[in-house]
Amino acid sequence: MSTSLRIITTLTLVLNLLFQSSTCGDLRYLSVNATRRVRGGIPVNLGELPYQIAFKARHDKDPKRFYTFCGGAIIGKIKILSAVHCFVGETTRFCQRHHKYVRSLQDKYAVAGTIKNVVYFEEEEYEQWRAIRSVTYPKNYKFPDNDLAVVIVTDPFKFNDFVKPIKIDEIHRDYDGISLVSGYGEISNTIGSDRLLKANLVLFPYDYCSKLNPRKEMAKLICTSLIGADIGRGDSGGPLIYAQHVSDMRKNDRRILIGIASGTIGDRNSVFIRLSSYQGGLVGVKNAVCRGLVRKPDHADRWNTRYR
Repeated sequence: MSTSLRIITTLTLVLNLLFQSSTCGDLRYLSVNATRRVRGGIPVNLGELPYQIAFKARHDKDPKRFYTFCGGAIIGKIKILSAVHCFVGETTRFCQRHHKYVRSLQDKYAVAGTIKNVVYFEEEEYEQWRAIRSVTYPKNYKFPDNDLAVVIVTDPFKFNDFVKPIKIDEIHRDYDGISLVSGYGEISNTIGSDRLLKANLVLFPYDYCSKLNPRKEMAKLICTSLIGADIGRGDSGGPLIYAQHVSDMRKNDRRILIGIASGTIGDRNSVFIRLSSYQGGLVGVKNAVCRGLVRKPDHADRWNTRYR
């Protein structure tokens, strides 16, 4: 890491620490923050982030329009990584056990090669729309723990300049420095962006992240600062990207997918699922599968041993 980048990172950590020390109350994972959007971001050009997926659902008031409800990252011709809570809801009923329910996959699509938030079905020639065949996730998922899903689409993506997979980090490491996040952004609580946004986030080392969140085991999570930019409503499931050198962030073959957007811990920091913790699949954890179509996925489509 360059000297200037280290200075920026150090200053951000200090500012974040001062900011956190001024807050009070218990740390909580807020379900209302679980589907937030990139804030403080800048517009993305078509083809700039070819691994980005927009999960779109049919608009209730206009059946011809589709809006983005979550993000994802292409890791193979039919495989996408996203967040479980984009597809599985949770409720805690009074005096009853924690309850999970699967949201309908009908009229929901994985769309690649798009930078638009709200679109009409197959509006642009470079967009690739795919129906969702299945969503595989850990049976012991409870937001934010194990909030990682593998989405299988019905037909393979055709890779080109606008649609490409992203490499997954296979080495368990302690990140610091600058990362890249992207989503179909909201610039405030009331004003939304009409296109894909990107932003640089400062990564917190594991020790610092654990000090910020002493009541939560952070080994399978990555923390980022909220100062300057953060994830917002609708960005869940989106990619967190890292490169050895900041200049490599613009090169798709140098980018590495290290995390999937999950949510925020109060007003302290954003959290992402640490993908290197799941290499080899969910070892010792049984998976649940929800399907959008009658046709069953092939055995090879299941996430039994590895991502791809």
